[in-house]
Formats: sequence, structure tokens, C-alpha cells
Amino acid sequence: MNRGEEHNLILRITAFLLFLVSLIMMLISKRSSVTVSISLGEYGTTFQYRFNDYKPFRYVVAVNIIACAYSVIRIIEELTGLSGRFYFYLSLIFDQLMAYIVLSSASAGVGCIILTKELFDGGDIDDEGVRKFVKYASASVSIQLMGFLVIAGCAVISGSPVIRLYKLLIVWVPRRSVLPIVIFSSKAVLGRDNFVLT
Repeated sequence: MNRGEEHNLILRITAFLLFLVSLIMMLISKRSSVTVSISLGEYGTTFQYRFNDYKPFRYVVAVNIIACAYSVIRIIEELTGLSGRFYFYLSLIFDQLMAYIVLSSASAGVGCIILTKELFDGGDIDDEGVRKFVKYASASVSIQLMGFLVIAGCAVISGSPVIRLYKLLIVWVPRRSVLPIVIFSSKAVLGRDNFVLT
């Protein structure tokens, strides 16, 4: 196992631990509930407001479970030493896909936390359950964002063999074009020395 593989394994273990802690924190916060009483003149009602009824929070929990499972699978793959061109492509694609899913989950969680705080702060409802939920959910989403950074680092590491395989250089030219210029310089891929695609 070379140093790059060791670093990748350490990052994968770190990602698993971060997603596991984030999952536990969100599951603790999901047990919080608030009893809300609404009275309109002589009519009134009371209902139970449970935070696990929110779809964004269920999405955060589901993505944490998927990310934990994905991290375990990737740790096993790193320990067994799988390699090959097809494996590099799959590794690059799935690492980037998982990073985007985790980021979208964290952003949904942040938005729902902000809405929950605005809904209950400054109103008639000042419940300990709301404060406890916001505290744990904020910690969970923050840890999930740290997990995103680790998965993004794994995506960079897993993408480096593909870039080295094709000797791919991407040059960004913002003043001349909106699209990047991609330059391939590999005889094995294209059969010529230089090929420019704009």
C-alpha cells in the first residue's frame, strides 16, 4: 500500500466516523417534540409537532445511513486492494456522486433548521424541545458538512489515477469562452500528440 492509498484509507475511515456521529446526533434530535396549542376565540386545538415529520430531516438521516454504508464498502475495497481502469472510473464517479448527495442533504438540513428557528423563536412557544432539537440538528448538519469535505478529498485522490492515466489538463479561460478548453496529450488515448477540444 503506497502513501496515497494510506491517505485515502485514513480519509475513508474519518468520513465513516463523521457520518456515524452525524447520524447519531440527528437521531437524538428527532426524538424531540413540541405540544402546540392554538386557540381561536372559544375554539381551540392542541397538536403534537414532531420534528421527524419534516422531510428534510428524514433526508439527512437517510443520506447519513447511505454515506456510512458507502464508506464501509470503500474501506473494504481499499483494504482488499482493488485496481484497474474500470475501478478507477467507478471510484471517481461514485465519490463525486456521494459528495454531491451529502452536500445537498446538508443544505436541506440547514434550511429546515433556519425555518424551525424562525417558526418557534419569538413566538408563544418557548419549549425546551425546540432548543434541544435545534442544537442537536445543527451539530449533526455541521458534522455532515465536515464529512462532505472529507469525501471531496477522497474524490480528488480517487480521480488522480484517471487524470494521470490520460494526462488530462483542463485550462479555464473565462474571458474568451464560457466553456473550458480541454487538452489531451496522450498518444495512447487519441493516437496523436495534441488534441484541443473547445
